[in-house]
Amino acid sequence: MIARGVSKSGHWPDGPDFGEARSAWGAVPECNTGNPEASARPPRVRRGHARGWKVRAVDFTGTLESGAKELGIDLDSRVLGLLGRYYEEIVEWSGRVNLTAIEGEEEAAVKHFLDSLTCLLAVDLPAGSSVVDVGSGAGFPGVVLKVARPQIKLTLVEASRKRAEFLEHVVGVLGLGDVQVIWDRAEQVGRAAEHRETYDVATARAVAEMAVLAELCLPLVRIGGVLVAQKGPGASEEMEAAAAALDAMGGRVERLTRVSLPLGYGERTLVVIAKGSPTPDKYPRRPGIPEKRPIKTRQIGVTPTIPVIDVD
Repeated sequence: MIARGVSKSGHWPDGPDFGEARSAWGAVPECNTGNPEASARPPRVRRGHARGWKVRAVDFTGTLESGAKELGIDLDSRVLGLLGRYYEEIVEWSGRVNLTAIEGEEEAAVKHFLDSLTCLLAVDLPAGSSVVDVGSGAGFPGVVLKVARPQIKLTLVEASRKRAEFLEHVVGVLGLGDVQVIWDRAEQVGRAAEHRETYDVATARAVAEMAVLAELCLPLVRIGGVLVAQKGPGASEEMEAAAAALDAMGGRVERLTRVSLPLGYGERTLVVIAKGSPTPDKYPRRPGIPEKRPIKTRQIGVTPTIPVIDVD
């Protein structure tokens, strides 16, 4: 049986032996090799087993590379190769684990991988930064950020056992070091002494409304750290309703970064919340309560001016 809590890189106790797999992108290079040619990707086609998907290495990496350039983000061949292998693992696992409803190389490259990389437009992640990805799911944005910034220390928090198993598997396949996978509720992790108010950055993507995210994520962030929440174009209105929750958790909205995804895939808003004071001991409340009874602002209509940055 898998115990709840931290699992280091490697196999789950009752997990399968996945062995040394290869992909359309070739052998997976060791992390931090410093060799940009280690992940050369031959233009082969490999059919995935999930829902008849067809994995085209050239299509996926081409969209990823051109889209990243459009966003002003440089991806070397090592990063492109690892992200291609990561996508292939998602395809392989999606037949038995609900990881994503998105099908097709272009849509996945933009709406999952490039969307995750937009976090780099909102916050710096220098070497040694500790990052916790809350409600990681298939690993977005956490695993993508780790591949792009291999010197960060990453913790992935996921409440679903099957998804946590996938995360543990893909971390091992990609050879990522300094990664922890935690199979548990964010409310529980936020009360654990070894995680509470210890992280430089928390990330969350498509997890919950902002009032709920504040209670799930800010208890994990150290004073002086930030929460980066990936939201849609209506984030400003959501911040108004979440003002009371942010204040209660010791956070404040520092800025909003608005980004247009490549190929017309819509607008995103990256909400950066700065942690200015400790989160009271009574938060987070017990599992399920933040979603059922979110802390809402009673008087709507008056909020402080929030700096907005538009990324062209």
